[in-house]
Amino acid sequence: MRTEIPLSILRMRMLSMLFCAMPLTVAQGSRSAKIDGTFLIGAMFPIHNLHEGGTCGDVIQDQAGIQNLEALLYAIDKVNNEILKGLDFKLGTLAYDTCYSDTEALKRAQQYVTYRIYTLELDSMFKCADSSRPSLNNNGTLIGVVGAATSVVSIQLASFFRLFKIPQISYGATSTELSDTSRYDFFMRTVASDTHQARAIVEILKRFQWTYVTCVHDDTSYGERGYQEIFKLAQEEKICIAEAIKVKRYVSSEDRQLEDAVKSLRIHNNTEGKTVVILFASDDISKKIFRIVAKMGIQHHFQWVGCDAWIGRSVPTEVQDVVESTIGVQPKILTIPDFDKYFLRLRPDTNTRNPWFKKYWEQLFNCSVVSDAIGNAVGRDASDKKNLLTSCENDVALSSEGNPTRFGKYQRNQNTYSTMDAVYAFAYALKEWHRRLCGQMKGVCPAMKEAKPEDLMLQGYLKNVTFKDPVGFEFQFNNTDGPARYSVMQYFRNEWREVGDIADNRRLFPGNSIRWFENNESLGYQASMCSAECRPGEAKQPITGRSCCWSCRACAQFEYLHEETQACIACQAGTITNQSKNGCADIPEKSMNMRNKYVIIFMAFVCLGIVVTCLIAVLFFWHRDTPLIMASGKELSFVLLFGVVLSYASTFAFVAYPTSTSCTFTRVLLGLSYTICYAAILVKTNRIYRVFNIHTSKPKKVTFISAKSQLLITSAIVFVEILVLVFWLIFAPADVVYEHPTPADNVRACGDARGHSYIISLIYPLLLMIACVYYAVRTRKTPDGFNETRYIEFGSYSFSILWIAFIAMYVSVSNIFLRVGALCFFSVVNATITLITLFVTKAYIVLLKPQKNTRENVMSRRRTRNSYENVDIRNLSRMTSAVSNLHSTHPMVGSKTSSMINGQVPQTNGPNLPVSISAVNLYNSSKSVESLYSVKSVVSDPPDHRQFENEEIHQYPDPVRKSTDIVDLRLNDFLEKGRTSHENEAVEDASPGIISGGIPRRSLRSFRSRKQRCRTMKRTKSLNAAHHPTIVVTSASNEDISTRFKVIHL
Repeated sequence: MRTEIPLSILRMRMLSMLFCAMPLTVAQGSRSAKIDGTFLIGAMFPIHNLHEGGTCGDVIQDQAGIQNLEALLYAIDKVNNEILKGLDFKLGTLAYDTCYSDTEALKRAQQYVTYRIYTLELDSMFKCADSSRPSLNNNGTLIGVVGAATSVVSIQLASFFRLFKIPQISYGATSTELSDTSRYDFFMRTVASDTHQARAIVEILKRFQWTYVTCVHDDTSYGERGYQEIFKLAQEEKICIAEAIKVKRYVSSEDRQLEDAVKSLRIHNNTEGKTVVILFASDDISKKIFRIVAKMGIQHHFQWVGCDAWIGRSVPTEVQDVVESTIGVQPKILTIPDFDKYFLRLRPDTNTRNPWFKKYWEQLFNCSVVSDAIGNAVGRDASDKKNLLTSCENDVALSSEGNPTRFGKYQRNQNTYSTMDAVYAFAYALKEWHRRLCGQMKGVCPAMKEAKPEDLMLQGYLKNVTFKDPVGFEFQFNNTDGPARYSVMQYFRNEWREVGDIADNRRLFPGNSIRWFENNESLGYQASMCSAECRPGEAKQPITGRSCCWSCRACAQFEYLHEETQACIACQAGTITNQSKNGCADIPEKSMNMRNKYVIIFMAFVCLGIVVTCLIAVLFFWHRDTPLIMASGKELSFVLLFGVVLSYASTFAFVAYPTSTSCTFTRVLLGLSYTICYAAILVKTNRIYRVFNIHTSKPKKVTFISAKSQLLITSAIVFVEILVLVFWLIFAPADVVYEHPTPADNVRACGDARGHSYIISLIYPLLLMIACVYYAVRTRKTPDGFNETRYIEFGSYSFSILWIAFIAMYVSVSNIFLRVGALCFFSVVNATITLITLFVTKAYIVLLKPQKNTRENVMSRRRTRNSYENVDIRNLSRMTSAVSNLHSTHPMVGSKTSSMINGQVPQTNGPNLPVSISAVNLYNSSKSVESLYSVKSVVSDPPDHRQFENEEIHQYPDPVRKSTDIVDLRLNDFLEKGRTSHENEAVEDASPGIISGGIPRRSLRSFRSRKQRCRTMKRTKSLNAAHHPTIVVTSASNEDISTRFKVIHL
């Protein structure tokens, strides 16, 4: 026969000590129930109660002990007569008492291991101290153990049996810890895990709306793991466990822990004045708690919810009032009629294979079995017998109805089928094992003798069994657990009754699967909650010191009640609480309303501005050849009018309904309209500034002053703003946002209006405006024929004030409507100022004062006769700088005409001869030289201005004649002729006279600071005399012309 050496020599020595230390006959040393057979299964039942201190007590356990043991014996008889019939081998058993104690169970487990080693014919390896060999009655081969009843004991046994590879099937251990096959790989059970039981308990709580509960559990693996499962599932179902109290497994009578726990539970009463308690503990702990409650007289204060450890068990008379209306779950209660008949026929004189039945009989009937044989067999001494009231009569018997006079009521344990299922599982696995090893051979074949009993587990014989159990259900292990079959039990009128169950034979526990029986008027439980439910729209505020209790607070206007947290949650911006107070609804959005009367008035003014601008543009185009329009530079004027129209039109984009398109137009038009206006004005003023402010003494041609050049420069300036806008739109597209100045507002606006993004569009126009102001100041005294600088200067000052006010207002306010209104107002006022200062005055002259639209009026200085000041000859040295600039700007000074004068001028001396500055038309060449020095020049009459005659225009080439700005061309021709004349002429003599060159005194000023004028004067004095311009000064007398001229070389 094949043998295998155990894991280590140390283990063998331990087993040798076991063999020699204990009696090795199964009938000696400890009581056991046995049935001989070819193969044995061990069994462990809590026959006695657990005494204080963890030792076995004296009370026989009826349902958990005696009835389960008899169910095992009954099932072995059944399988031998039915399942194993005809195989020529039988199944036996060897059962021990554990007293609910894990230490007692481990002692009995040692006996199974000893028996297992011996049956494997390894006894020759052991030797006692007296050199004798241990002996053991061989009642069969041990193939496994049935038990234990509780999880605490089963966990210890499973850890021990796996070391020796002994299969174990429990009929009552439900702890979730035992589902770990990596630690308990030789453990199985015919009942379901506590995961299913916990779910069933939570379903009961939901069914009766018990959302405020407490829990008491023991400190065992069964109690702690069960509570953890309940707590997890309760949280998912929003059930509050106000307090969880853990008690010791073994509690002495002096220990006040249970009493303190009961007092603590009373604090958590619900709105009905009761406390719902989930009691997830063993049967003996539960009964101790009930006795404490009865002693305190508060039996009606608690509503108990129980677990399978004590639900359905017998209830002592003194605590029946406490347990009344208790509800809980236990494995499915099923009646086995044949077993009831078998058990009711049992008598102490005939039931010899159960050594504890006689004591059970005496305890049940409160009598003493008279037979000495029975007394000796039971092992009761005389002192114990004296405690019994009377001798047991022969006519007493067990009855399912119960007989008060005979005290023989049979309180059926309706879960004994789980014990039978364990026996059936071993029997069917043994039958399949025999079939595979022996085939059709009867009895134990050699292959079966050589095989190891652990193969039943390792090769899957036990896990794969499928059979119909004694109650008619199809049984199959779910991994290592049994099917989830539960009954909902209620203790009503001093008895347990089934009020619901879980659908038959379901292996998984689906939600809401409890089937509640009809016509159960006893299930009228009241809901359990710490505080009354709040009304709609009221939030629960926790009460300090009491878990799951709350007070109610009405949610504010912009808050809603969150269904999960039951708290007031603020609505998102732009929403308001709905009527049901359980959510938020969108606030109607606001935007610039085109129907508002103020907006209508404002937009009417904008439309009027656009119409006026268009009419002015038509007027300018119609009169484009008149001196006034030509002098103002009509090309830039039309560009400026286009910018004005854009400024007016941009307001439509500002007040339009905000969309991505309208916001894009707003961003573009805002900056582009200002840029076009300021660019045109800047180019105008810059051109005049460059013409009349040349800083060198040498003649130099001024470039880029033609109409085409001005348009190109203006386009280049505007193009910079276009580039900025394009890049801005690419990297930050315009979008629509919702702004909420107050919780009740939901303003739809462009995203740029929320911050200061519009400033990006306005930075560049602001710089252009500053440049316009600068040039307007520098060119404010140039001739009106070249530029309307007075109006530009006034407009520029207005722009400055407008910008300062706009920036201050835009930055200081955050209201969207005020900002949009500021943009609209700023654009309209800017356009209106431009229109009034630069165009309305000209339109007035063109339409209503056509007599002023002449060349003489346009080119005049618009000053009185007295404005022509007399210049003292002693102050001529201060004019050298101005004349130098005049020379650079108008090189006609010192030209051919001047030389002719110098040749005829007599020299006279006079240190203080007053002179006056005279101007003539440089191109009026048809007049005589005398006309240049007429009496009119002495009295300083205004110069003779007139329009060009056709003969004068035809002297220019075609491109010049076709020019749209004759004044600019005349200026270019004037500068070109002056430069040529200056290079060939020099004047040697000087006498008082007039200043030649015909330029008004106002244009001789340098417009620079005093320091700049000093530097210019010094530079002028150092010039060579041959290159100095000539100044002709006339006296104020009516003397002969020869005495009125003096030519001075500067």
